[in-house]
Amino acid sequence: MTITAKAPPRHARSGLPAALLAGLALSLTGCADAGAGGASPSAPSAGTVTSAGRTGSAPGAPAAAIKGMSACTLVTEQDASTALGTAAGPGKSAVASGGSRCIYGSGALIISTDAQGKTAYDKGRAAIKSAPAGTWAQVSGLGDGAFVTHGGLTASVEFYKGATMVSIILSGSAPPPPTAAALTIARAAAARM
Repeated sequence: MTITAKAPPRHARSGLPAALLAGLALSLTGCADAGAGGASPSAPSAGTVTSAGRTGSAPGAPAAAIKGMSACTLVTEQDASTALGTAAGPGKSAVASGGSRCIYGSGALIISTDAQGKTAYDKGRAAIKSAPAGTWAQVSGLGDGAFVTHGGLTASVEFYKGATMVSIILSGSAPPPPTAAALTIARAAAARM
């Protein structure tokens, strides 16, 4: 998989349907501006992607909020470099309303946290439910709830664990979208929570 370090803005190259982009925007509302393949699941829109190994707590069981933990702590430079296929360099951290954001590889990988947890997750999930079949799927075994979206050159994983929602957006330079790599990063982040 080849990932480009400098690319046009995410929305211009993603190829994601407008409903998916709206869902991602809703789930990232409140984030401050910090500057700007794997196999994809073939599940229908209401499908389930099974995560290798359970990294989250049991559904409904409270997990500790990540007080003071930044998005750059959840996804390390090594994680980012592996996903991008090239040295990512240190993440560029930014404070966001209710969370944090970390940007690697000139925006090819963006991690955001939101202290609204399930509320933020539910907003994003509600927005993508009307997306075309095959562009999103539920993910089991990741946090307390998770879904993945993919299309064009971009894959996104959103999950919540306890009081924190995490969004991971990974962009590649050629189809298919890097869905497997985005899921791997999400599992690593969840394990650090």
